[in-house]
Formats: sequence, C-alpha cells, structure tokens
Amino acid sequence: MCSGESFAIIYLFAILIYYSGVVNQSFYSIGYVNNRLVMGKCVFNELWMQNTKFNSWLKADSQSKYDAFCTVCKRSFKLGTMGIGAVESHMKSEKHKSNATISCQKITNFAASSKATGTSYGKPAAALSSTTANSKSLPSAFGGNDTLKAEVLWTFWTVSKHHSYHSNDGIGSLFALMFSGNEVANTFSCGENKTAYLAKFGLAPFIKKQLVSQVSDDNFVLMFDESLNETTKNKQLDVHVRFWVSDENGVHVQSRYLDSQFMGHSTAQDLLTNFKVCYSFV
Repeated sequence: MCSGESFAIIYLFAILIYYSGVVNQSFYSIGYVNNRLVMGKCVFNELWMQNTKFNSWLKADSQSKYDAFCTVCKRSFKLGTMGIGAVESHMKSEKHKSNATISCQKITNFAASSKATGTSYGKPAAALSSTTANSKSLPSAFGGNDTLKAEVLWTFWTVSKHHSYHSNDGIGSLFALMFSGNEVANTFSCGENKTAYLAKFGLAPFIKKQLVSQVSDDNFVLMFDESLNETTKNKQLDVHVRFWVSDENGVHVQSRYLDSQFMGHSTAQDLLTNFKVCYSFV
C-alpha cells in the first residue's frame, strides 16, 4: 500500500507535469508502479499543426496516437516522452532538412520549367472553373511549348475523369505508335509519376489559388462534412465553399471543393481545429 505522503508527492508531481504539458502543448500519461512514479508516452496534439513551423509537413499518425507523421520524409516518428520536443528534434535532423530541400527544389524546378517553356498561367479561370468544364475551353488556358500544353491538358483530363495515375504508365509510347510522325506525340511523356507531379504541384495549387482569389472578392459560405475514409481508416473532413458567380450564364450560386483534412479523432475540438486549417486558405 502507498502511504499518504507518497500520494501527496504523486499529486504534486502530476500537477507539475500537467502545467508543463500545457506550456509545451504536450499531453502526458503517468502511473504509479511498484512504489515508483512512471511517466508514460506523449500523445499527438492536433494544435501542433497550427504552428507555422510544422503545419506544412506535420500530420497525425494514422496507426498510433503516440507517433507523428512527416509528409516530407514520408515516415512516422515516435514522440516518446518529449512531446513537441520530438517534433522539433525531427525538424532539425539532417535527414529532414535534406528531404525538405529536395522537395523545395522540385517545386522550384517545375516553376522554372514552366516559365522557360513559356507556359502561361494568366487568367484561365473560365477554363478551370469546374472539373466538369468542356475540354475545348482548356487550350486557351495554356500557351508555349505544345508538348507541355498537351501533358497539362492530359493531366487535367485524367484527374477530372477520376482515372488512376497508374493508368497513364507507358501512355507516351502508345501515343507515339498511334500518331506516328506527330512531334507532340513523339515527345509526349506524361506517365504515372509525371501525371501525379503535375497534378499535385502544378494544377492543384493553381486551381486553389484561383478559387480563393475569386471567393475573397465577395461573401461566401463554408460547408463541411466529416465521415470515415474506408481506405485510410481515418476520419476525413471535407470543406466546400459556396459563393455567387457572374458569367455568361448569368448570376448564380456555385459550390466548389476547397480542402480536406484527415483526423485521428473527431471530437468537437478536433473538428474546429481542422476546420480552421481549411478556413486559413480563404
């Protein structure tokens, strides 16, 4: 049996750990085993993702609440008893810095390649205003290198029709055989990896930027829905935005997809935290 003095020590130490956890935004668990105070593992805190130092790469791990996931390194790491200190330690590691540099260079090279080939990202809002837009209106959105324009249009077609990236594996060789003698077909090389790259680092940021720019000019309504993603086994929060649009069809209301957040839990606080992350784009 534990004496009253031992319980008093445990109580005071627990208070100390609690307030330390609040300051460092780390959640701890403690226990009393064989007359010895044992501090447990830290639990991932969703509030960490609001920190500007972490929000671009830190996610909750889908398998364990005691781990965090780095989207740059594409792996999980343990929080242990360090909590947010483990996150900062991972951020300062040489491997993470190296992976972050490589990721940044890829984006920079993509932008430089688009500029060098004369790809225009001027005002294609009409062409890209909806994923169901007619493909005949898309060529006016892109200019410059014909092959790059064909690859961007093909990527947009793949995404809008919900085709898999893997379905484009070897598509360049197929087009070269189908349209022999055509310069664009002979130089077309939008395979699985390139399609994914163009969609993630080219089309997606550009379309979201156009949407945010259009929405910020007037009043809008945010809509959200949270449900279980059967593939990842995580709760998925989808956010849509509804706003007024004035085009050739007149003035009408349009609803567009804005962003998604994946959550390990879906309490009211979790929903509010992730909703604010989506809202920050607007």
